[in-house]
Amino acid sequence: MHACLTETYKALPKIEYSGCSLKGWNIKYRKKGKNLCTIYPQEGCFKILVIASERQQVEIEFFIRTCCREVQEAYENTKFFNGGKWLFLDITDAKIQKDILELIHFRTL
Repeated sequence: MHACLTETYKALPKIEYSGCSLKGWNIKYRKKGKNLCTIYPQEGCFKILVIASERQQVEIEFFIRTCCREVQEAYENTKFFNGGKWLFLDITDAKIQKDILELIHFRTL
């Protein structure tokens, strides 16, 4: 995940401590001042936050239909907030990771 974000998207990682709902350390990946995603290390896996932009809703909803069940359910069960759907997912297998990396691509457009 780190290699793809830094090499493919030239995203800059920044390690921070957060006191919000997911308290603890996280890694924010930014490109040109825009947050691509935030990774929260957890025991046995990690959580990721990626925002599906409301501006690209049609394209993203078309893409979401091709994703694994976990990504589809997260998208369907999340309401729009502050310009997008803030998706929190556990990255527990390669398929979820692949789908999330493709969803992050929309953040770079």
